[in-house]
Amino acid sequence: MEARLGPLIAYINEILGLRVLPQAWNKAADLPLFLKERYQFYHIELLSINCVIVADVDTGEQTPAAIEKHFIQLAAKTDGFFIYFCETISRYNRKRLIERKIPFVIPGNQMYLPFLGVDLHEYFHSIRRRSEKLSPAAQRLLLYLLQKKYIEGVNPVKMAELLGYTTMTMTRAFQELESVGIGRHKKVGKNKMLYLTEDKKTLWEKALPYLQSPVQKRLYVRRLDEADDFPYLFSLAGQSALANMSMIAEPNIPTYAIQGRMWAGHIRRQFEVLPHPEPDAIELELWSYPVRLPEKENIADGLSLFLSLMDNTDERVQGALSDIQKECLK
Repeated sequence: MEARLGPLIAYINEILGLRVLPQAWNKAADLPLFLKERYQFYHIELLSINCVIVADVDTGEQTPAAIEKHFIQLAAKTDGFFIYFCETISRYNRKRLIERKIPFVIPGNQMYLPFLGVDLHEYFHSIRRRSEKLSPAAQRLLLYLLQKKYIEGVNPVKMAELLGYTTMTMTRAFQELESVGIGRHKKVGKNKMLYLTEDKKTLWEKALPYLQSPVQKRLYVRRLDEADDFPYLFSLAGQSALANMSMIAEPNIPTYAIQGRMWAGHIRRQFEVLPHPEPDAIELELWSYPVRLPEKENIADGLSLFLSLMDNTDERVQGALSDIQKECLK
């Protein structure tokens, strides 16, 4: 038995009063290679219920969408229950695992076994309710600061001018970040200053529960003419942007994005909205805030792209997103 299972066994015994003896799962050899490389599998019994511990051996954190896809593939191999096990996982991903009803155990932290009616947590603090989600302006502000590597403090006036918002909107965005514990807020003279004093990875994990996909709607559209300004109307997004930033293949239908409120009037009249994808069509995402960052090329920023595709279950997409997230948070 792997020594790393020791904390798991002790935690189950401490919380449930059950002694378990993990054994190598005899059906693991029949699994696809990528699952055998990612996990180690152990059979246990909990109150006479057959369970399989799915122990993640990779230190890189996976998205709940990817784990759910793996569990669907595993479910065809046995009538028992699968339990995801890793040593640490972000609060945001724990919440999403619960939303997807994926059983998991993180020793010393949380145990979620819905088939036993168990949801216990010692150090998993509930998400503050004053701000369920950040507003589009506050989210864009934070993502800009994370990716621009700001060290000195910033104020609402400066950021309003840079990001194209009113000072009042940006002041509210600063207040939102302060309400969820993001950054250090200090009044300097007449200005309210924001300092990001923690490392980028810590800030990202702290902010994730309050962030959401910027995509409000997806459409298939086709140009009604051959307007030369088409490439400049939209920004590259979705899997098209992902292909531009990584080694993943281009999608069959190119994906672009535009801020939702800009999809009106003159721009809207240049396109036909289609019920299904057709030849010469594009997929168009309508975003809750401007797609590209100031001073950047006409492509979605890496962290917004991550949020827009985080529920995609394609293994290649998740792998590319993980690499982009790491690069953005250096």
